[in-house]
Amino acid sequence: MLAWERHNAAALMELSCEVPGDGRFVARESNLVGESLRLAHVRGSAHRVQRSASMIDDRPVDAVAVYVARRGAARIHADGVDGVLQPGQLLVCDPDRPLRRVFEHGLDEFAVVIPRDDWAQVSDSTRVTPTVVDVADDVRARSLVRLTTAAFASTATTTEDLARIVATASVLAGAATLGVERRVTAHAFIDDNLGDPGLTAASVAAATGVSERQLSRLFAADGTTVPRHVLARRLDRAYAVLTAPGASATAAEVALRCGFSSIPWFSTSFRRRFDITPAEARRSGRRPA
Repeated sequence: MLAWERHNAAALMELSCEVPGDGRFVARESNLVGESLRLAHVRGSAHRVQRSASMIDDRPVDAVAVYVARRGAARIHADGVDGVLQPGQLLVCDPDRPLRRVFEHGLDEFAVVIPRDDWAQVSDSTRVTPTVVDVADDVRARSLVRLTTAAFASTATTTEDLARIVATASVLAGAATLGVERRVTAHAFIDDNLGDPGLTAASVAAATGVSERQLSRLFAADGTTVPRHVLARRLDRAYAVLTAPGASATAAEVALRCGFSSIPWFSTSFRRRFDITPAEARRSGRRPA
């Protein structure tokens, strides 16, 4: 376990790890590191981890942690809150408060470590209360999972995508500013409904809880409009589908799946954006520069 502890201390955060009984421990971790954000896809056999009060006092992380459970329930003790994190749920917590997680049947999870300075830019609270969210019941949680999954599946994860992960986590923890909450909700609703060719600014505004004029101002602050943002996200998703390993869908099928009602318009927009046709992207598996 010593090698595993050293790896996590360098890649994510320092944890003490134990294997129950005389069990054999097998684990694999894939890591992504942005300018400050750290992500990991962790798979492992039964074990338990913790950050004790003494460890926190000696070696604070000064960050917020997000754990997305994909397989294997985990008993958790986070800042005095006891419970079970089930597959299909996520936990936002403060790893500089006592934290213990027990994986009795192994785990498959995404872990995200957000520096507290980054958190402070989108949050109106320095206090992070442990929060468990059912992914299926929250469009913002689905967005976070989608963004994190895409980060490990793509070689073209952008700084904007990583910033959206931070902002979305703050919303799920109930700590985001109102502007950040509205932007995250609008983006999440759009991503969740890209396949609907009838997606409109009116439906996005209704889901976000603002007027269409307020929604336009929200997107204008980011230098875009709702239609341009929707088009960009549809094209990004189409590119990801077309260039995925083993992709078999035709360009026309992908266009319809991504909400394009006009195949010629899809092809024209795609080439304008990526300087390559959808069919060429599918054959080459090339990622955008």
